[in-house]
Amino acid sequence: MTTRPAALTRPSPGFGLGLRTVHYPDFLAEPQKVDWLEIISENYMVPGGKPLRMLDALRERYPMAMHGVSLSIGSVAGPDPDYLKKLAALVQRVDPL
Repeated sequence: MTTRPAALTRPSPGFGLGLRTVHYPDFLAEPQKVDWLEIISENYMVPGGKPLRMLDALRERYPMAMHGVSLSIGSVAGPDPDYLKKLAALVQRVDPL
């Protein structure tokens, strides 16, 4: 008998949507029919400004998942320590699913 990994037996978090800037007004105006949002991590690894204001406002309303696209884990130099520091700070801010 094969045991399934725990990740495959957890209940689904529901329907998620990749958050884009064009969605901000709709999500701020009224609740949308999604269970969670996915963000591109690098879009929010900035020191302040509108992206983080929107992230904070929407984070209060929806759980979030993070999708990083620039870790460069397979690069010869390995991951950039500054990138990892910014990513860790974002994880603390978002508290992703």
